[in-house]
Amino acid sequence: MPRKTKAATTATKNNNPTQSELARLISDSFDVFQSELMSSLIEANTESDSLNLSRDNLVTIQATVRKNAQQAKDKTINNLLTYYS
Repeated sequence: MPRKTKAATTATKNNNPTQSELARLISDSFDVFQSELMSSLIEANTESDSLNLSRDNLVTIQATVRKNAQQAKDKTINNLLTYYS
């Protein structure tokens, strides 16, 4: 009579992104968005005077965009951590 053998186990590889990979993706996405937004504003301001933004205005806008992007990153990553917990 043949001997019973254990069935070969196959390890399944988890292809899902890790928590840190998702956080990095979120952070990079916000960084790209903020850079693109500022580039678009500067370009639009340079091409036509319809915006009439001074350098000081652009610096103020950039600081505000950075602050809001950082807050959005923090909130999004905190939500991610809550989801994974």
